[in-house]
Order: sequence, then structure tokens, then C-alpha cells
Amino acid sequence: MNIVHEELSPLHLLITVTLEPQDLEADLNAKLKEYRKDIQLKGFRKGHVPLSVVRGMAGQQALSEVVSRKLGVELDKYVKDNELRTIGYPLNYGNEKVELNVKDMQPYTFKFEAGIEPSFELPLMDGSATFDKKEVKLDDSEVDEEINKLRKAYGEQGTTEEVLQESDVINVELVELDDSGEPKEDGLTNDTVMAVNQFTDDAKAELLNIKKGDSVVLNIFEALDHPKETIADHILDLSPEFLDTVGEQFKLTVTEAKRVTMSEMDQVFFDKVFGEGEVDSEDSFKERFRGELENLHNHFSQVRLRNQVADRLMSSLDLEFPEQFLLSWIKANVEKELSEEEMEKELAGFKNMLKFSLLKRKIGEDYKDEIGTIKDEDLLNYAMKDAEMHYKSRFQFIVNEDNFKGMISNALMSDEKYRTQKVEDLFQQKVLDLVLEKNAVVTEEVALVEFLNENANA
Repeated sequence: MNIVHEELSPLHLLITVTLEPQDLEADLNAKLKEYRKDIQLKGFRKGHVPLSVVRGMAGQQALSEVVSRKLGVELDKYVKDNELRTIGYPLNYGNEKVELNVKDMQPYTFKFEAGIEPSFELPLMDGSATFDKKEVKLDDSEVDEEINKLRKAYGEQGTTEEVLQESDVINVELVELDDSGEPKEDGLTNDTVMAVNQFTDDAKAELLNIKKGDSVVLNIFEALDHPKETIADHILDLSPEFLDTVGEQFKLTVTEAKRVTMSEMDQVFFDKVFGEGEVDSEDSFKERFRGELENLHNHFSQVRLRNQVADRLMSSLDLEFPEQFLLSWIKANVEKELSEEEMEKELAGFKNMLKFSLLKRKIGEDYKDEIGTIKDEDLLNYAMKDAEMHYKSRFQFIVNEDNFKGMISNALMSDEKYRTQKVEDLFQQKVLDLVLEKNAVVTEEVALVEFLNENANA
């Protein structure tokens, strides 16, 4: 057996493997003996058919399996012995197909291409960088506003005969009008449900002066801040291709109005939000809610800070990759043929993924003592915190810790995909936090609205 490699281009290798018949014979005989155990042939006891007969019956398939396994083992050993840090695994090179023949075994030569990881020095590990962290400090009005949102979420919905409010949901009848303002003969009509706050300010001003049973005339395509195609599809129940068959003026009649009545600030409400007896007064509710809200937003502030670190790492490092190999890799791992534009997009995404992966791994290797190992307890605590923040982001504050811990623990043990993802997420968090520890972090307190606007635009 002989294995050699040569450079096709920087970081792009051609590996040539030549297997001699004697390299395969022992493994081939072992594979044929495995086959023999299950072969039943008249005149022979099961498992005692001569190997020469088995070779004639299943030799070709056995040889194919032996060659495939041998190539995998020897390629892996060659890569490790030569300390080649490959990207993914070697791919078949070229279109030449090797014909195997168990009846006339010859030296077989196989060619593979391999991409090699670029070497680089880590950026941002010398303490020269500064990162900005925004922490939310809530004032009383912001706390009250968020509590009112929560009171609405826990409130009861009922019909109202009063003048519409911006938070109302209305059932409406839409009737297309002609140029004289009368219902158009054979015109479009549709009944639908809409929220008052989805209308533009001008249309909303008209709606806030009417109640159930009243009507307004409006240009339906100007009254809503949506593309015409969206309005046609979702409001008028009209296929967008028929847009040119309908006019713009519609009579909107409110057939029913629904309004949410906010929950009272009482013990029933307190118990619904935090659990029975957890808080027993309005003041203690506000204090607990403020703490939960600040903790939640500052958790997302820390996530945003880590994202800032990841972005800075990526922008601080320029890496050259073996693009021809990456293109081969993409072609080998996608199910459909890609256009040139799609291939360029895939390549750019693949390079970014590789770059970030290499950065994380190198930090983990160079600073393994500071990163430490991921223990089961660490993983469970991380997964619980992550799930808890997800629940609380939807204002679900009641968490039975024992049940919650059992649920997450079971998922980590039984769902390999979930566990693998959480291990990767925790490792990434450890890496990014280490970069933060080695640099300066400037913290600024900001109002909630500023924090939310910055995160919306991030």
C-alpha cells in the first residue's frame, strides 16, 4: 500500500492511495467468512459453504465493502500521522471510476482531495479591545407600562358597544364602492377580523370616532401600511393576480368590537403571575416584577454583548480558504444543483461558519485551562437558565423548579441532538466570556425604550 499527497493549490491537497491485492486479501477473506455464516446452499450445512463458492457468489460486494472500509481507515490514519488539519473529510477527486474485480485483483489507485485549515494568530486576546454593554434601568413609568401589558395579557376579552379604542379587535364587513360612492354592482365584499392598531394614523383617527354598527369609507390600500398584494390576500380574500379588477374605495362597517378588560391588581392576578402566595401586595408585586424584568433584559444585554464579541472576532481576522475544495464540498453535500448565485451565497456562508468555528476551537485549545471542561452539572445549569429565560421572555414566571429540572435533565439524556447543541452553545459562551475577561467592558445604563430600539436594529 502506498499513500502520498501533493499540493493542488495553497491549502488544497491531492491524496493518492494505492491498494495492492495483498493489502486486501486478509480483510476480504474475513468478510467472506462473515457472509458464509448466513448462506444456505443445497448440499452444504449452513455456515460450511466453501469460501471459494462464497467468493463467487458475493465476492464482488465483499470486495467493495473491504475497499471502502480500508480507504476510510488508512486515510484517517494518514491524516493523523501527518498532522494534516483537514476541513471536513477528503472527497473523491475527479470523475475516473475505479473498477473492482474480485476474480482478477490488481493494484487499485484512488484519488482524494482535501482542504487544509489555515493557520492564524488569535485576535483580541491581548487586552487592547473595549466592548460596550447596555444595562436596563427601569423607571416607575416603564414598570407600570409593562405591568399594564401583563394585565391585558391576563385580562378577559368581551364585546363592547362603546366607541372604538386602539387596542380593540373588530369584525368588519368590507363592501367595494363605485365612483359615486354606492355599493358597486357585482363588486367585492368580504367579512374579516382586524385590529384597530394595524391601520395608518389617518384611518385610525376615523375609526376611533365610531362604534359597533357604524361605517367609514376609506381607501383600503392607503388605510393599511402593507403592500397591496398582502392586503388583497389577507384582508380582501382576493388573489393578488386579480388586483387590477378591484377598486380602492371600500365601505367598512363594524359588525362586532372586542375589547380586553385588564385584570385587577389583586391577589388573584398576583397568584396567576408568580404563583400562589408568592407576593401579597401591589408594592411587593411591582418590586418582584421590576427585578424579573431587569434580570430578563440584562440577560439579553449579555447575549448582545457576546454577539458583539463574536462580530469583532470575525472582523478582526482575515483568513484565506481553499475555495476550490469548499466548492467541491458544497456540491457533494447539497441535494440539488445550485445556480451560480446560490453557490456564491453558500460559499460565503460556509466560509463564515468555518472561520467562526476555527476561532472558537483555537481559543478553546490555546486557553484550555481557563475554558475548562464542560461537566454534566454545568450543562444542566446552562440549559435550565436558557430555557428559563425563554419562558420568562413570554412573561411566564411560574416555574416548578423540580419539574423543570427533571424535564431539562431528561432532554439532555434522551435527545442527542439537543444535548450536542447545548454543549456547543455552552462552549461558545465560555469562549466569548473569556475574550470579555481579557478585555475592557464599559457598562452604560439605558432606558428600556432605548435598549429595545437598539436590539430591534441590531
